[in-house]
Amino acid sequence: MPSRMGDALRWYATYTPTTTAIISAEGEQSYAQLWSRVRRLAHSLTRLGINPGDRIAQMVFVPVVQVGFEVVEDFSATPRGAGGFGSSGHS
Repeated sequence: MPSRMGDALRWYATYTPTTTAIISAEGEQSYAQLWSRVRRLAHSLTRLGINPGDRIAQMVFVPVVQVGFEVVEDFSATPRGAGGFGSSGHS
């Protein structure tokens, strides 16, 4: 099984194309359908000058129904938390 998200999605689209990947209020999407949408987005980003490996940010507006917080003393035991650099693991 691939370790990168894009590689994993491509694997599922190749070997289990009709399996449901996403269920939402709009309906269901198979892995093949999702992979097709991901590839179209990737090509669009490339045309804008964004290349594989470039860091980008996406603002997503989703209504939050319930928020929960948990106090955490230390993230140092995790690869991305060492040094307090958040999700990227880089300063």
